[in-house]
Amino acid sequence: MFDNIRLCHLAMGWQHSIMIRTVGLKSL
Repeated sequence: MFDNIRLCHLAMGWQHSIMIRTVGLKSL
């Protein structure tokens, strides 16, 4: 259970960071 939760958090953070990067590049 704990491992799955960690993986979920890592996946969400990874996608979130990519979205921020793409938005930042588009804004530039």
